[in-house]
Amino acid sequence: AIAPNLMTNLPYDTLTDFIEDAKSQPDQLVQSGGSSTANDALTRLVLQDQEDASWKFLSFEETGSRITALLRGDADIMMGAASDFSEQVRAGELKAIAVIGSEPLDIFPDATTTDEQGIEGGDLPVQFRAIAGAPNMPDEAVQQYQDESGELLETEDWDAIAEENGLVTDGSTGDDFASYLEEQTTIVGD
Repeated sequence: AIAPNLMTNLPYDTLTDFIEDAKSQPDQLVQSGGSSTANDALTRLVLQDQEDASWKFLSFEETGSRITALLRGDADIMMGAASDFSEQVRAGELKAIAVIGSEPLDIFPDATTTDEQGIEGGDLPVQFRAIAGAPNMPDEAVQQYQDESGELLETEDWDAIAEENGLVTDGSTGDDFASYLEEQTTIVGD
């Protein structure tokens, strides 16, 4: 799973600060993001409902355009994978104001989690990557992919990639992964 992170070029120190500002001026603040069905847009909708706040969404096809809108001041926050804007954070151009969920990221040591900020991150959509196959794939092929993927996730090279890019690794397979997908479907559906 890749934890979405919230970025800003404004003086917000936390997502809670941003949400309080959004409550005081409904629909005046702007989040840059992808399509209306992308993870960042869905997370926005859940947060708005959960926190009784409202802000606008400015859609861009490419991550670079989203970051440019944020840096230019056309947007106030952006959500995405840590690797999307880690360079801008290192350069001091953007600030990480939250990591969605309960697990902090080494790549953004100063950003607290939404759980630490009192925002229930467990009910937020999570961006994830998975390996999928045809529904009638032979059991031995499924097992081979699961075994090889599991072995990859145990390597030092994977650990280095995950740390460098702010990835949270969860090697779920089978019923565990199916349950996770059902949970995410419920969150997004609601």
